[in-house]
Amino acid sequence: MTSLPLDVVQPAAPQLPAAPQLPAAIDQSYRLGAGDSIQVTLFNVPEYSGPQRVLVDGTVNLPVVGSVSVNGMTLAEAERSIAQSYSGELRNIRVTVSLTQARPMRVGVAGEVRQPGYYVMPSSDTQPVSVAQAIQTAGGVTQIADLRQVQVRRVGPGGAPQTIAVNLWALLEEGDLSQNVTLRDGDTIMITPTASVSVAQTEQLAASNLASNTAQQVNVALVGEVGRPGAYRLESNVGNRPTLTQAIQAAGGIRPEANLRQVQVQRTARNGTVQTATLDLWQLVTTGDLSQDLVLQSGDRITVAKAEAMSAAEMAQVTGSNVFPQYDSRGHRGRSQQSRLD
Repeated sequence: MTSLPLDVVQPAAPQLPAAPQLPAAIDQSYRLGAGDSIQVTLFNVPEYSGPQRVLVDGTVNLPVVGSVSVNGMTLAEAERSIAQSYSGELRNIRVTVSLTQARPMRVGVAGEVRQPGYYVMPSSDTQPVSVAQAIQTAGGVTQIADLRQVQVRRVGPGGAPQTIAVNLWALLEEGDLSQNVTLRDGDTIMITPTASVSVAQTEQLAASNLASNTAQQVNVALVGEVGRPGAYRLESNVGNRPTLTQAIQAAGGIRPEANLRQVQVQRTARNGTVQTATLDLWQLVTTGDLSQDLVLQSGDRITVAKAEAMSAAEMAQVTGSNVFPQYDSRGHRGRSQQSRLD
């Protein structure tokens, strides 16, 4: 056997053309419906090829064969259906179907978001609608949204209901994009409340783009050992959410007998359940523990109870803090720039 010299390069084997692939951004489980624009290509039959729009009844009107239903089909299923329709006219037919413009997406968002409701969202083959995008469109989540147990509810093939569990907290903490599920037309996103209020998670959630990022007014009520108990409207700037200490300052500060170790914030979820968080503002005053300064949301009720006993040293420390009412040179209590709801 004669061996080839090492410097002789053998010709590469001819490469067969690859089968057409969907762009990476398109979910291959995407199901066609009325309003979708598609490109139908019949190999070597250009006169039968061209753009098509899925009609209201879920069909496309094709040359020669007429109306063919593609409603609820994936692109691969539509290819087989169209090929079958042409099987009586053409032999060895090869059909490809690509999505050129996705129809607007209709989704429902319910539970712990600022504006629950029904939304029509534009979508495309390069930017499909995701869970996070739908939540942002609904104004962002509330401070007691349970992001670990978000549900996407949809109608599956044959009309069977399906539920997809989504952990958006993994998206926030780890950047796990697999949790940002691509939505389908008719999906509903359900966000339930957490079992209890977590101060640390509330702060992290408020700083994320899943929370509302628009300026808004937050209405809260304060009772107990504060200067002026009542309802207050706190102004919220973009990226700067009102906190517990700001609400107390708006109410004229605490009274000398206030029990800072057990300040309670009651919060009502959209399903009617009430959650209570107990904050230790004494740690905030004495050690600067900012984790005790809870980010507030509209409807919160703050209760500052009376302490059973306080030492002179504790009293001095409290009265020197910024949650104690400040006085001007005339002995008048300082006024807050937040408005009281009378």
